[in-house]
Amino acid sequence: GEEGVGAVYKGLSASMVGLVHVAVQFPMYEGLKARWSETREDGGIDAVAVLSASATSKVVASTVAYPHEVLRSRLQVQRDCPSAGGSSRTRPAIVAEAAAVWRGGGGGGVFRGVV
Repeated sequence: GEEGVGAVYKGLSASMVGLVHVAVQFPMYEGLKARWSETREDGGIDAVAVLSASATSKVVASTVAYPHEVLRSRLQVQRDCPSAGGSSRTRPAIVAEAAAVWRGGGGGGVFRGVV
């Protein structure tokens, strides 16, 4: 069947939430580099500091964005395998799935599998 113009934007809100990783990582990376360059007389930054800023910002951003990845993965499984369960259609699928994850494991449910 035809879904209309709305079908073009289906899932857009969930994708936009995925940008949180970039919104955390890059400003943090640049901030750490700037702060660590202030500790040197020449204002430069060495390779170890760049690597440390990169690794630190990546770990923090990944931790912050992990709940979105859990929800995205669960929604993909449901789309590809409808017998895996479905979300309520009275609200956006990502909201319904977040509620289901929360009911199933609370705050720890969204970080299950992170380590």
